[in-house]
Amino acid sequence: MVRNKMMVTISHPYMVFPVRCEADAKKLLFLTDGALVYESDIALDAENPDFYAYLDVQRFEGMSLELVAEPETELSFRWADTVDRPDLYHEPYRPLYHFTERNGWLNDPNGLVKIGDTYHMFYQQNPAAPRWGNMHWGHATSPDMIHWTQHESALFPDEMGTMFSGSGIVDTEGRAGFGRGAALFFYTAAGGTSLRSKDAPFTQCLAYSVDGGKTLVKYEGNPVIPHIIGGNRDPKVIYCEELGKYVCALYLDGNTYALLTSDDFLHWTELQRIEIPGDGECPDFYPLSVENEPGVRKWVLSGASARYLVGDMIDGRFVPSQEVRAMHTGSCGYAAQTYSLEGDSRRINVVWEPVTFPGGAPFCSQMGIPVTHALRRGADGDYYLHASPIQEAKKLRGTAYVPGKACDGYRTQLRDAANELSMTVPAAGAEICLRMLGIEIVIDRAAGVVRLGEKTMPLGAVNGRYKIRMYTDTCTVTMFSETHYATFAAIADETALQLTLSGDEDVELSVWPLSHIHK
Repeated sequence: MVRNKMMVTISHPYMVFPVRCEADAKKLLFLTDGALVYESDIALDAENPDFYAYLDVQRFEGMSLELVAEPETELSFRWADTVDRPDLYHEPYRPLYHFTERNGWLNDPNGLVKIGDTYHMFYQQNPAAPRWGNMHWGHATSPDMIHWTQHESALFPDEMGTMFSGSGIVDTEGRAGFGRGAALFFYTAAGGTSLRSKDAPFTQCLAYSVDGGKTLVKYEGNPVIPHIIGGNRDPKVIYCEELGKYVCALYLDGNTYALLTSDDFLHWTELQRIEIPGDGECPDFYPLSVENEPGVRKWVLSGASARYLVGDMIDGRFVPSQEVRAMHTGSCGYAAQTYSLEGDSRRINVVWEPVTFPGGAPFCSQMGIPVTHALRRGADGDYYLHASPIQEAKKLRGTAYVPGKACDGYRTQLRDAANELSMTVPAAGAEICLRMLGIEIVIDRAAGVVRLGEKTMPLGAVNGRYKIRMYTDTCTVTMFSETHYATFAAIADETALQLTLSGDEDVELSVWPLSHIHK
């Protein structure tokens, strides 16, 4: 007889369920007095598990719940006080310095905000499998945006929907009514994506924290922005000095976005709609001073695929001043968001990198290295976004392998997959080939690109030379040029730790081993 129903009294923080990732998903339902209080789409398989899902149930501590699996399947679980996998953070191919979810799926960065001296990163999380679904908000904190500590899930699905993407901001004036310094988090309740939210629309909701981001409380008056159209989602909230109001950039449908305004974070009025050709989802909206035009400030509106418009706030509206541009290239990189920073003039961006790790890894995807955005005016009169790794990334550096010069035939030995390279070469000349970790990287100077396999990234010459920075990890190579940056999926072969250089006699090359963020 299949045992697909049982009563349980919640006595530990986690219930651990066996999962076979390629099996058909079941509905795992948690009910109290017949009312559904939590659910998860989960591919239960007690006989042939390849993953163990740690479902956080501590908010139900002491409660007796009925557990039901639909369609019928054998229920099997154990209790745990922590994510107690013995190989946690030391699995094959676990990134060495990129942030990854400890057990399950990760996507879009959400709610990037600094509170006091602590950087918070929330993100899309599925604790039930290393694949998309069951959207929660995960949570991690850091003193420097490099070394991260993961905490328990911050937002759980409810009767309004699963928890889709959003943003965070500190309410310094207490306009929302939760006190000065309360942290506010705007998210999409994705109605219709679960049984509890059947037939509900996508709406925009608010959660707040009065304890420094440790606990998020959903606002009783949700939604703060009712359904507008289609799958409207991904609210990004920022203060606009030109308007004297808060602005919410919201994805609507197709390539269309909306800007809405508010005085109190609770009541919103649509200001305008605007197209970002070729892009959709996950807007970001922020001002930047122009580096090479003192006193000039522009606003940037971008979408999930890193296409962006540059413009001004004129007569109470955002008016683009040029055609759409793109900055991030490569095979990985989506849904970037910039931090809301108090007392820091930098505009710091984090991108989701949808990497699939080999060998049945119990985690999927990583966050990119945080980058600082700059805006510069080009010779053609247009404005261009530039990206560089945050200064804090230098904390990872060990003693350099290469002191600063290299030439054709150069060789050196690497320690492991975690490395940073800085390379400057003349813009004119034949191809230069860098081989390391079983990966071949070609600087094609005639075409003005750096190439990894079939993927390329444009280079920009400064004073007749190309400058390139690279970061290698277990499954990715991230590159920065003067004009672009890109992350490429590339599995490091740690049996091929020799770095070799061929093709030029005038190369400035520095290579550093990078420390690991997990002990």
